[in-house]
Amino acid sequence: MSPQVFGDWLALDGATETSFKGSTDDTYVASVYYCASSHIAGKAAGILRDRAAAQGDREEAGRYAEDCASFLALSAEIKDAILEEYFTPSGRLAVDTQTALILALQFGIFRDRETVVQQLKTRFRKDLYRIRGGFAGAPQMCSVLADNGMADYAYDFLFGESFPGWLYEVNLGATTIWERWNSVLPDGTLADNEMNSLNHYAYGSVAEFLYAYAAGIRPAAPGFRRAVIAPVPDSRLGYLSCRYDSAAGTYGSSWRIEADGSLQVMIRIPFGASAKVILPYDPEHRVLQLNAGEYRYSYQPDRDLLQIFTWDTRLGMVTSCPVALELLTKRMPMLAGMSHDPEMGANSFRDLLRMDYLPLNYDTLKETVEELQKIRRKIPV
Repeated sequence: MSPQVFGDWLALDGATETSFKGSTDDTYVASVYYCASSHIAGKAAGILRDRAAAQGDREEAGRYAEDCASFLALSAEIKDAILEEYFTPSGRLAVDTQTALILALQFGIFRDRETVVQQLKTRFRKDLYRIRGGFAGAPQMCSVLADNGMADYAYDFLFGESFPGWLYEVNLGATTIWERWNSVLPDGTLADNEMNSLNHYAYGSVAEFLYAYAAGIRPAAPGFRRAVIAPVPDSRLGYLSCRYDSAAGTYGSSWRIEADGSLQVMIRIPFGASAKVILPYDPEHRVLQLNAGEYRYSYQPDRDLLQIFTWDTRLGMVTSCPVALELLTKRMPMLAGMSHDPEMGANSFRDLLRMDYLPLNYDTLKETVEELQKIRRKIPV
């Protein structure tokens, strides 16, 4: 009898809207975690080997050395099997779901990272930029995106107010994270199903993104004796102040985008610890090795953090900005109408340039985007 696995539990890309599982292959999910678990066990055995060797216990060191080699070899064997079964020779993942692609990036299982990143971007577009993953994919999605150069995508999902999304729950009065994206219905009533927790761990794991990427506090050594602090600001948040009480002491990371677009960054490193600090959007590209203390930096970033619209902004995002929607309605009323359509709204302004079948005046489109680019976000004081 084959074992049963939860797979991508409560994902939204299953056979029906109420399916327990999404469409990500169960065996793929189980194999990825088998590979990752074996690798972790191998690394743990390696640490125990080194400790035993330092204490002069050759017998125990030898035993852990065998375990380390065995687990790491098993992990490599599983990875090769996954690549053989689920990846094409060109590097495309045959299981084309958000969760499958996120897991591949999370655990480093791919032939070519950039191929998987581009496939994930395409998948999001096909899914109209809606979260489709479940317990295996959605909780770590934002962190994986930020770790692969897609922090803008992560913030898009974090601030999304439509179903499914975290702010959708908040707008319905949630003070805890639900088990299902729609545990509570739009009219405020509890969803009619047999399994529905209003205080669940899985989707709440998105908080890792806020600590590890928005604030940028990540460990670089066991017990946080060393850390990496690399915050990723976004004007939709405006400012952030974070403290993390680690085993080595309290780390702090704060940033604020000022009204003139300048950036203020504050770093705190506890006594006896150190950190590599990567200042965000720094024109000098500073990477600092800092010991305990408090540090403040103020500079004009090399990216306009107050700019809302670019050629790569999706048409649907115009609807959340009254000034932009009014401008688009005045200049290109057809596009303004299309911006409310989920499928058309998933296209960027750059995509529209390639849509020859639309009756668009491309000179007017270029002029309109140039005007949209002048709109700046107002940061709350």
